[in-house]
Amino acid sequence: MTRRPPTSAAVPLALVAGAVLLTAGACGTGSDQGGAGAAPTVTVTTTATPSAAASSPDAPPATSSPRATSPSGGGSGDGTCATSALRVAYADDPGGAGAGSVNGTLTFTNTGSAPCTLRGFPGVSFVGGGNGTQVGQAATRTDDSVTTKTVKGGGSVEAALRRSQPGNYGSSCDQTKVDGFRVYPPGSTEAVFVTFPTTGCRSTSAALLQVGPVR
Repeated sequence: MTRRPPTSAAVPLALVAGAVLLTAGACGTGSDQGGAGAAPTVTVTTTATPSAAASSPDAPPATSSPRATSPSGGGSGDGTCATSALRVAYADDPGGAGAGSVNGTLTFTNTGSAPCTLRGFPGVSFVGGGNGTQVGQAATRTDDSVTTKTVKGGGSVEAALRRSQPGNYGSSCDQTKVDGFRVYPPGSTEAVFVTFPTTGCRSTSAALLQVGPVR
């Protein structure tokens, strides 16, 4: 009697085991390479930024890497005062109320020990709604000349801020309550909130605020 060949060939267990090991090794290698090639995550802390560059007129283009802060906590990597090292305040000037406007002063105090510099105009706008939403038009600039100011540790510089009365614009103002100011120090893309409850205009055609350079 003639024997028939088997209908299926048995695959040696050693070959199966080898294939499994090769497959597992290839998967492991792909995962390791993906992990090694992934770029590190850089976290940059910023506050809510209003639309339109007018809210931060002097802000330089944002970069993917935050600037290093000096160990003494004053300036950033290029000597500009870091926003985190500044205390910002606002007050109406004594006797600053005029015909239809109020003159006030923004003060920038260096809370670090190292000197740093500020140059140019801060970006200022009203915010409200309890959540930092910009209200109305951002501050326009005066025609005053710009100089670089060195701020010693514990020292301060100022910038003039004029507020026009909302009533100057009549019904086109669309008056609303505001919580205070969002202020960008000159040369910074990070802002601070300065509490100053008052009345602003929802209309972006009403130029209520005008700011000068640091002095």
